[in-house]
Amino acid sequence: MKRSISFKVTLILVFCLIIMMFLFGFYSYMYEKDQSTERLNTEIILITERLTFNLVTPLWDVYLLLVERTIEQEMNNKVIVAIIIKDEYGNYLVGKYRDENEKIKDVTKDPDILENITNMSFRKESSEIIKEEINKSLGMVEIYFTNQYLKQSVNRIFFRYIFETIFLAILILIMVLFSIRKIILNPLIKLDQFVKKFSQKDFDTRISIQSQDEIGHIGNSFNEMADTIQKYSDDRERLQSYLNNIIESMPSLLISLDNQARVVRWNTAATTILGISETIAIGKVFWKLYPSFSKYEKYFAETLQTQTPTILPREIINIGDIHYYNISIFPLESKDNQGVVFRFDDITEIIKKDEQLRQSQKMETVGTMAGGLAHDFNNILGGILGTTSLLMYKFKAKEKLDTDKLLNFIQLINESANRASNIVEQLMVISRKKEINFHKIDLNVELERVVKICSNTFDRIVTIKPVYLSEPAFTNADPSQIEQVLLNITMNAYHSMTIMKNKDQQGGELILSIEKVSTDQFFCSQHPGAELNTDYYTISIRDTGVGMDRNTIAKIFDPFFTTKKENKGTGLGLAMVYNIIQQHNGFVNVYSELGLGTTFHIYFKSESQESLTEKSQKDEKEIYKGEGTILVVDDEPPMRIIAKNILEECGYTVLLANNGQEGIDIYKKNMDKIKGVILDLIMPIKSGRDAFIEIKKMNPNAKVILVSGFKQDQRVTELKELGIDDFIQKPFTINKLSKAVYHMIYHEN
Repeated sequence: MKRSISFKVTLILVFCLIIMMFLFGFYSYMYEKDQSTERLNTEIILITERLTFNLVTPLWDVYLLLVERTIEQEMNNKVIVAIIIKDEYGNYLVGKYRDENEKIKDVTKDPDILENITNMSFRKESSEIIKEEINKSLGMVEIYFTNQYLKQSVNRIFFRYIFETIFLAILILIMVLFSIRKIILNPLIKLDQFVKKFSQKDFDTRISIQSQDEIGHIGNSFNEMADTIQKYSDDRERLQSYLNNIIESMPSLLISLDNQARVVRWNTAATTILGISETIAIGKVFWKLYPSFSKYEKYFAETLQTQTPTILPREIINIGDIHYYNISIFPLESKDNQGVVFRFDDITEIIKKDEQLRQSQKMETVGTMAGGLAHDFNNILGGILGTTSLLMYKFKAKEKLDTDKLLNFIQLINESANRASNIVEQLMVISRKKEINFHKIDLNVELERVVKICSNTFDRIVTIKPVYLSEPAFTNADPSQIEQVLLNITMNAYHSMTIMKNKDQQGGELILSIEKVSTDQFFCSQHPGAELNTDYYTISIRDTGVGMDRNTIAKIFDPFFTTKKENKGTGLGLAMVYNIIQQHNGFVNVYSELGLGTTFHIYFKSESQESLTEKSQKDEKEIYKGEGTILVVDDEPPMRIIAKNILEECGYTVLLANNGQEGIDIYKKNMDKIKGVILDLIMPIKSGRDAFIEIKKMNPNAKVILVSGFKQDQRVTELKELGIDDFIQKPFTINKLSKAVYHMIYHEN
């Protein structure tokens, strides 16, 4: 049971008073007993002396009656039990005693009285009775005394003392309790009430104690403590409110988990984006709450075990639609337990803008190359048109052409057409827009592709010198982005050697090379982005242009910084280069001197150099023959005719349709004998997509090859998902078309 301090103080005081009363009563009892015993002893001596003196005459005169009277007179004193007189020879003369009823009787009437008298008395005094004048003994007096009345008197006095002590103790107790309550208990009660309110976080409460004693000082100290705690509490609440506002107003998803992956904190962004309220989320296991995040469970366990953060950049998460997130997973350790915090930063807009910026830069590069491309295309078209016009002239003139000369003309047309196809392909590589796709690539191949583009684009006053590595230079990268990096740098190098120089000084050398380096302590100290004991491939791009000073080099990777003349550059090319290299976990160094030129060193991590799998390829001149009916649906007559001629050459029967609806009608009539369909994507009346869907409805097992001049078309991707058998990009050769049709019909790969 809970006891108050007033009860405890009262209990202590009562206990102390009881002990004090006991000690005082015991002392009083012993003192009074000693005093009474001493008085009794004195009285016994006086009685004995007096009786001895008073009995001298009666015994001398042998006046026994007087002796009895004298004895009876002394017997009125209740401390005397018996008085016995004996003669000088010890013979009994006379005696009186007091019985239990306080009656005085003669000793002779009760012969056994001496034994009772002895039991009743506590003391016996004997005195010789002497006649002093003659110095003669007259006899002996024996007096028996009792202390019964002494005990009764002492007990009465003791109880009187006890009563007086109790009364005094109660009076003192009341006075002390009143004083204690006023001086001690009331302030303590105030302290207790203060502590109770304070424990209930009532930090505004204060103690009002006016005394200047220790309790008053304690009260003042409590008030000072309350002021301090109130200040800290207000500061903490303001800070907590501030932090909560920051957390709740963050656009990032912030989710805190305990060591069992149960949700501890779930901010407003998580509620808004994931559609689950905080009240539902708190206490639930995160993976069960949102199963699509279960793929991050292993990172949760690793972070909890190692107590080191984990960063997952550019994670794709499907929340209604596709979003990109940078995910930060970091440990959270408190006094009681451990946990992990997930932070999801939506970078979808940043990536889209980055893609737009990159696409804009690509278009700038394409625009810069347009002049060179137009020149090359005109040269190519000149070769084709010149050759065909010469052939037509010869045929109209009915001149005979020998086989070798005709073959030379055809080869010239074929080479020109292939060159035009390569330029278009390279242009599409530059301009295409797609998601980042990391896979193992050979940097030699990418550098060679860029060299071809530059060779077709740059003025001949710039000499391009490529130096390739003698072995495959494998790295994990997105080829289109690597090409973008190389094109941006080479384009800057070209401008540095042309438009940024005086006309009479324009021209120079552009050297592109690849080499392999291994890092050590010294290399890492000189290249902060490098990892120790790691192999890197270095692509070096050196020009002999105008060069840069140190201040310019420090700014070249800043967005919108350019050294070119007005309207000659956006200042975004090298900023994009730096961003792409960072995304590939690489780094770049620049060395330049004014008037001498600039060298860019780009470093990419080396991947294991597995030998490329040799794919058995048949000679391009070889064709794949088969049999059966093939339906060709294309709105371009040249493409229909060339497809028909190629397929007939391979042994097939060909049906032609010039649009999607006509193709559907022909397929419906000849469904049983048509083994495959070659379907153009873009056609009038009904598109290739709609025609494909209708054909599949008629025959779910229909074999269809899609053809188009542009591979990176969303419609091509859609039809691939819908189940087309193959795709061929225009223009195609006899080998490509015959091979695709053969594999479609005979299911060979």
